[in-house]
Amino acid sequence: MSKYFALCFMAFISFAQFVSAAGSEIVLEIMNKSAQAISVKVDRIKDNNKIASSNFTIPANSTGKDEWVKFNENLEISISYPAKNAAGNIIKRTLNVYTKDSAKMKTKYLTWNPDKDPKIPLYPQTGVFMGLGALFGANKTASGLSLQNNITQSELTQHLPN
Repeated sequence: MSKYFALCFMAFISFAQFVSAAGSEIVLEIMNKSAQAISVKVDRIKDNNKIASSNFTIPANSTGKDEWVKFNENLEISISYPAKNAAGNIIKRTLNVYTKDSAKMKTKYLTWNPDKDPKIPLYPQTGVFMGLGALFGANKTASGLSLQNNITQSELTQHLPN
C-alpha cells in the first residue's frame, strides 16, 4: 500500500509542477534583430472581443515579452518601426499581424528582422544556432524558452503597409 501511495504522491507533485509552470509561462516573446527600436501594441482577443491591450518598446537587438498574454487568446500585434520612403526620408510604418485560431494554445515566440525578408519581417523564432540547436536537444529561444509548442509561419497573417 505504501508503494501505491508514494507513486500517487509523486504523480500529484509532477502534475502540480506542470500546472504551475504552464500557468506562469511566457506566451509572447519578440526578438528584435533590427538596428532600430520598435514599438509593439498587443491586443488580446477572446471570443471575438478585445479584452486587453498592452504597449511596449523593444530596443535594437533586444527581446521583449508580454507577460499578460494567455494561451487561449488570439492576438492582434501592431509593430511600428522607422523606414525610408521613396524620397529617402525616415517615416514611421506599422505592420499588423494576426494569429489564427489554430495558434491559440501555442507559444508565440517571434523574431522581427525586416532585413532578412522585407515581405515577411516577423516570423517564428527558430532557436539557437538558427534552429540547429534542436539537433542537439537545445530546442529553445536565445532566452531559454522552449520552442516545442511554438506558432508556425502559416498561423500568422501579416498585413504590410503600402
